[in-house]
Amino acid sequence: MRKLLIATGILALFTGCEVSFKTLTLEDNLPVPKPIVGLGDFTATTIFKNSMNDVWESEFECESVAATAVASEGEQALKVEWDRGGCEWAGFGIGWDAWQPKDLSEIMDKAAVEFKIRSVEGEANIPLIIFLLEDYGGTMCAAVFGSACLESYPLNETWQTARLPLSWFSYKEDGCDVTNIKQMVFELQNSGACLIDDMRIVEYEPFERPASSRITTPSVVKLAPENVLFAESFKNAWGIGEFGCRKYEITQEEAFSGTSSLSLYHPTDEPCDYNRMGASWTSWIAVDFTGKEAFFEAWVKADGSLNDQHLWVGLEAYDYQNGAVRIDETHVVLEERGWKQVLVPLAGTGVGSETFPAGRVKQLFFETRGTTSVWMDDLRIVAP
Repeated sequence: MRKLLIATGILALFTGCEVSFKTLTLEDNLPVPKPIVGLGDFTATTIFKNSMNDVWESEFECESVAATAVASEGEQALKVEWDRGGCEWAGFGIGWDAWQPKDLSEIMDKAAVEFKIRSVEGEANIPLIIFLLEDYGGTMCAAVFGSACLESYPLNETWQTARLPLSWFSYKEDGCDVTNIKQMVFELQNSGACLIDDMRIVEYEPFERPASSRITTPSVVKLAPENVLFAESFKNAWGIGEFGCRKYEITQEEAFSGTSSLSLYHPTDEPCDYNRMGASWTSWIAVDFTGKEAFFEAWVKADGSLNDQHLWVGLEAYDYQNGAVRIDETHVVLEERGWKQVLVPLAGTGVGSETFPAGRVKQLFFETRGTTSVWMDDLRIVAP
């Protein structure tokens, strides 16, 4: 028996995040699985079944990944509960096949990740989970789990089969080496809870469902001319709340239009824990900014000059490349009722550069890097 500390290989992936992981034990004398019919010589087919070996979770307090006896078959399943809250990242991973390198190159077009899933209690919406394959060079590629992966929806207390085709992963775009895969990572968005069991790689067969009961989702969408992030609320956001010395909240104290605005309060020049929040305007579908001149547009209210605020807006891609630009008085285009409309060129984030490709943008984020007290309303990305 040997012990493996999971942290070392993945820390570099989460730029700017101090992430640590729990130590788990795994056995050397695992049985050699038999090849699946239709997948040639590929044998590393069992990702999770009846054992927490090879499973890790982050030590942030935003998620819980534990064994449960409520299993689809056998004695153990995974019970996953999370609330992204103020965490920079929430999720878990499985280094299946005892962390051996896995060559998926011959099966990417004909296989799927298949698993059993159900709600913890009652009916539940489909959880927002981003599946990532990580190679041993540290490169990741992503696929978004959605309703098209399910036999039926919403989730309930009956186990059902889910299938996520390997062809949905962005391995070609992101340069992920599928001949040398290390692990499967599960990034958890928003909040949710579910049970997962019997995860394996199988020959892919789509579910036979009437077209009226199937919702298909593209893996990438082109950036639209106008994209609303916040009017009265966010659709998909994390990081709202009070964490350390900063407080980000939806408030009715101030509003440029409607009744609500986003308040970002950071009362000190000292660093705060989790001084970032983010949002997706496409329910976590990747956005292609290629060839687009994009701007962040919002109405902002602050005491005095925006030059005195330490507020940054940025973009992050699915390979975790990101960049940000500071919002200041040079971005003001209009003033009305004590509010300032800003138009911030997102080219300042570096998106579209050699080091920050524009093809798979994941989210827009805000970061406070010092004393900041602002309200923001009517947040959008425009690409005239």
